[in-house]
Amino acid sequence: MSITQTIKQTLSDTSFIQSFQCFKKNNILNYLITVMYDLAYYLIFAFVIFTFIRYVLPQATFLFKAKTFVEGMQNLPAEQLISMAQQMENSIYFTGALTLIFMLLMLFSFSFFKGLVWSRIQNKKYNLNSFLKLCAANLIISLFFVGLLFIAVYLIDPSNQMIFLLLFGVPFTIYLSHLANAVVSFFAAEKVKGIILNFLKTAFARVYLFIIPYALLLLILVILIKVMITINFLPSKIYYLIYLLLFVSYSCWAKQYLWLVIRKTLAVHNS
Repeated sequence: MSITQTIKQTLSDTSFIQSFQCFKKNNILNYLITVMYDLAYYLIFAFVIFTFIRYVLPQATFLFKAKTFVEGMQNLPAEQLISMAQQMENSIYFTGALTLIFMLLMLFSFSFFKGLVWSRIQNKKYNLNSFLKLCAANLIISLFFVGLLFIAVYLIDPSNQMIFLLLFGVPFTIYLSHLANAVVSFFAAEKVKGIILNFLKTAFARVYLFIIPYALLLLILVILIKVMITINFLPSKIYYLIYLLLFVSYSCWAKQYLWLVIRKTLAVHNS
């Protein structure tokens, strides 16, 4: 075999090159279905965020200001102050409950649709057991990110908080989220201990195997953003529609690529 043929064979065996097989005729339908699932998630996500900002956030802001106002009205009769405080407290509890419901909706929708995407990529059956385990994994990762926010706010100098979050907190959380959803979806039929062990092996034992894949994904994302910047002269509705479709298409292809890398990593551990 010549050097040229050897190089071509080596490149064709890489996960990056193999990931583009999802665009082949016999795979394109499966890929488009994952795009539809991911698109459905982002549309629901946008609706939930819009509803929260439109209805819940103004009420929470009003209650906070009203509470401060009532606390300053010390000259009112005690009975009236107690009644107003009780009404405020009930409204705060109600707003807090709505906020919790919205957060749970986001968690459930993320776990449900991302589970559909990963199970489709992995050719795995998606059931209630898979969904519940994905919800648990995503809840843990969400709490982990909240912990990072706590560290950034209370333990890191304000001048370095954004640097900490942008260079470590957000990228590391995204990394854990990708691997957790992929591994949990694939090993959902196993016991929790087995899932955790496979996740730890994949995410930490050979973390260096993901440096190049994520560098490539970041490079391609930057290129896509540059492309979108060049066409920002389009009407806003058309522009944002293209942006959404392009981002979702990229996201689904990226999952195809990452799964090939994860699968090879798991094969190394199990060999």
